[in-house]
Amino acid sequence: MKLTITLVPLLLISCLPARLVPHDFSIEKKNHEAFIELDSVTVALVNLKAKGDHYVFGMEIENKSTQPIFINLKKMYKYAHQLSYRNEEAKLFPEVTPVMTSDQVNAFFKSKKKDGEAAALFLFLVGAAISTYDAIKDQEDDRKSYWTHEDENKSATRDLITATTLIATDVLTDVALKSSENAHIELTYLPDELFDREIIYPGERYYGKILFKNFGEIKKHHRISFPLEDKNLHFDFRKANGAERRFLYELEHTKNNSEF
Repeated sequence: MKLTITLVPLLLISCLPARLVPHDFSIEKKNHEAFIELDSVTVALVNLKAKGDHYVFGMEIENKSTQPIFINLKKMYKYAHQLSYRNEEAKLFPEVTPVMTSDQVNAFFKSKKKDGEAAALFLFLVGAAISTYDAIKDQEDDRKSYWTHEDENKSATRDLITATTLIATDVLTDVALKSSENAHIELTYLPDELFDREIIYPGERYYGKILFKNFGEIKKHHRISFPLEDKNLHFDFRKANGAERRFLYELEHTKNNSEF
C-alpha cells in the first residue's frame, strides 16, 4: 500500500507538461515571469510551453518613453545547454535557434496537422490488418476436427497479443488525432496571437507569443537574447523540476477556472 501511495504522485508529476522557469524562480516568490526593466522600457518574458519539437514564450513590452521603440525579431535567438549560461563552459558549444517567423509557424503547424492525420490513418490500418489476421486464424481453428493443447496455447497467446495490440493502436491513434487537432487549433488562433510588431509606440504595452523550434531533448538551461535600443537583453531560464511543474499547472488551472 505504501508503494502505491508513493508511486501515484510520481506518475501524476511525470505526466505534467515540461516547462521552463526563470533561473531564480521559486514557488514562494511565484516569479515565473522574467523581467528586465530599463529607464524607458519594461520587457517581460514567460515560458508557456516546452514541448518535444517547439517552445512557446509570451513576451510583453511596455514603452514608457516619449519615443517609439524598434524591435528586430530577426536578431532574437534562444541558446540551450545542459550547463547554466552563468558557467563559462556553456558558452563553448551552445545550441542556437532563431525565433520562428509567422510563415515558419504556419508551415510548422500545418506539417504537424498533416503528420498527425497520417499517423492516425496508419495506426487504423495496422489495427484493421491485425483484426483481419486474427479472424482468419480463428476460422482456420474452427475448421480443425480436434485441438491439441498446443493449439489452445497458440490461440490464447494470439488473442492476448491481438487484444493488447489493438488497445495500444487505439491509444496511439487517439494521441495522433489529438496532436492533429491541437495543430489545427494552433493554425486557427495562433497567427493572431504572435508577437508581430516592429514598433512599440510611446505609452503602449504590447503582448504576443514567440516560438522556437526544438531539435532534441529539452535542455536544462536556456537563454533568450535580443537587442533593444542600445542594449543586448538576456533572459535566463531553466527546466522546471517536478514540484515546480505541478505548481505552475495548478496555478494556470485555477486561473482558467476563474475566467468562467
